Amino acid sequence: KDQLLISNHRNELLLVDLKKSSLYKIDKSKKHIIGSSFNWSPCGNFIAYSCSFNDRLQGIKIFDLKTKKKHKISNPILNDHNPVFDPTGKYLAFISQRIFNPVYDNLHFDLGFPRGEKPYLICLNKNEESPFYKTSSKPIKEKKNSDNKDKKEKKEENVTKIDFDDIENRIIAVPTDEGLFGNIGFANNKLFYSTYEDEGSHGDIPWYNFSSSDKSTLLCYDFESSKESTFISGIANFEIYPNLDSILIKSRGTIRIISSASPPSKESLSEPDFNQATGKIDLNRARVSINPMKEWEQMYSEAWRLQRDFFWVKNMSGINWKKIHDRYFKLINRISTRSEFSDLTWEMQGELGTSHCYEFGGDYKPKRNYNIGLLGAELEFDDNLKAYKIKHIVKGDVWSGHMTSPLYRPGLNVKEGMYIKSIAGNKLNKSTSPNFHLVNQVNRDIELTISDGNGKNDRDITVKTIPSDAEMRYRDWVENNRKYVHRKTKNKVGYVHIPDMSPWGYSEFHRYWLAELEYDALIVDVRFNGGGHVSQLILEKLARKRLGYDITRWMGIESFPGDSVAGPTVAITNEYAGSDGDIFSHSFKLMKIGKLIGKRTWGGVIGIWPRNLLVDGTITTQPEFSFWFKDVGWSVENYGTDVDIEVENTPKDYSKGIDAQLDRGISEVLKDLKKNPIVKPKFDNKPDLSI
Repeated sequence: KDQLLISNHRNELLLVDLKKSSLYKIDKSKKHIIGSSFNWSPCGNFIAYSCSFNDRLQGIKIFDLKTKKKHKISNPILNDHNPVFDPTGKYLAFISQRIFNPVYDNLHFDLGFPRGEKPYLICLNKNEESPFYKTSSKPIKEKKNSDNKDKKEKKEENVTKIDFDDIENRIIAVPTDEGLFGNIGFANNKLFYSTYEDEGSHGDIPWYNFSSSDKSTLLCYDFESSKESTFISGIANFEIYPNLDSILIKSRGTIRIISSASPPSKESLSEPDFNQATGKIDLNRARVSINPMKEWEQMYSEAWRLQRDFFWVKNMSGINWKKIHDRYFKLINRISTRSEFSDLTWEMQGELGTSHCYEFGGDYKPKRNYNIGLLGAELEFDDNLKAYKIKHIVKGDVWSGHMTSPLYRPGLNVKEGMYIKSIAGNKLNKSTSPNFHLVNQVNRDIELTISDGNGKNDRDITVKTIPSDAEMRYRDWVENNRKYVHRKTKNKVGYVHIPDMSPWGYSEFHRYWLAELEYDALIVDVRFNGGGHVSQLILEKLARKRLGYDITRWMGIESFPGDSVAGPTVAITNEYAGSDGDIFSHSFKLMKIGKLIGKRTWGGVIGIWPRNLLVDGTITTQPEFSFWFKDVGWSVENYGTDVDIEVENTPKDYSKGIDAQLDRGISEVLKDLKKNPIVKPKFDNKPDLSI
């Protein structure tokens, strides 16, 4: 009562006494934020929380409010988190990464740990038995002599009793499968925990997305029946209120309170009304009156404070940060639109002179988009035939079902050199772009009149337009570069492009890396790399040196290590490769994997972890993770990394279809290959074991 727990950005757990207006620091986590992973005991005498012990290990501690002592109660294998007391004070549950059950990768030789978690219980009292152990018959208990004794014992039962001696050896696994777990909690003599499936890590959701998906399943273990069952599926998160025997569920964009006694019925979940039966809470009942000017003042100051508290060095790189606040704050009463507030915030944060200092999102009025339904083709008007010639059809991945031109659909038999005479019944002319007839027609069936290469044999076809052709144009660019390298080197050199260092870039790297290893040498292209965080994983593989071969009688010869380049590797970079693209380029040189060719990189290597939204949903980013290298220290930031061989792709080159940087990469890797040619052993001196 009258006490509040606060976890702050300094990784501290603080206890606030509201009556005494005092503050007590319980603990400080060495590496990670304690976050919301703490819990009061039912009697209020103990606080359980997760706390990092070093870079890798995070365990559970309990703080005794009476003795003001901290007790470590788990020996983590990796990460123990989300501790929660049960309402009786007998047990503490938590989620832990303790299962090392490697899974073979399906596409190449690798092993991973995609799940690795389970919920666990700790018996807090040394005399308390496991709740998962059931005897065949109940033991005989001594009959109580008086009501007073009953009341006294009941009162004592409400006080949580913890035997800290040897407590780490009283950890019990909950009888459930290994998996990925979210939250955990007790209610109604049951243990509830949410679980979700592992899935692909790149898709249409942006990296800064703060919404939660409804892909978790809430399971419960009933201690009475000793059975696990599904309580509700398709949730985003949940919170347990054991004193109310209720669960707060976030699902399908709504929040509802349901009873923990039994699973909700399908009818109540599908019922649209906000009432006690459905448990749905109508958040639209809340009405807020907003003064934009006052809101902008608060948002501006909060964005400034976030930089003050999270910027990677306490002294703000020597900048008088209070002076910066006051300089731009004076301008708030002179702005009149949300976009001007964005401009002001960008200018204020720009005073830090540091990369990755962004502002985006926020309470902008929704606007109508009239996007063009695309055909995935390049067209040119023919004056003689009064029709648009199909000069090029963007191929992409025709097998993907979505990343290719709709003109490639089987049965249409549309080829380059044919003509489009009309779109949706509208005859085409030189003065009006074909796109005029495709405005606001994304993902729509559109009728085209097609003729052959002579402008004859008209026929009508129907195609479904696409919203974008960027991905398929990227695929064509990579495939053309790849074919060009193979042709120019007479199939001696492979080619890989890495578009960024996110899961998408990781997948693109492996798509080509695994196929290009059959060549003697390799060109790694990181131009236009958008950054991310996987460069170290890719560098590990590029640094592999071929040591030998695995020879079989019937299945050919394999290199060892299996995924390794036989000969030299060069990398191409440019001024549009940034962030982890900078880091990759610089590390490629430091690791002496090969020559770096092209242009000096962007120069922004102070990373971010966006997690604090402003009141209207605006995201601001604080540069938190600064990189230091053993050769140049901090100097990659605001400079980039120099290449070994500088090559410019001029506008003249581009207009002629010349890629001077790629050409230089080819010539350099061929020079290295000539200097150190790859000669595969003949393997003719096989062992002779005859007597």
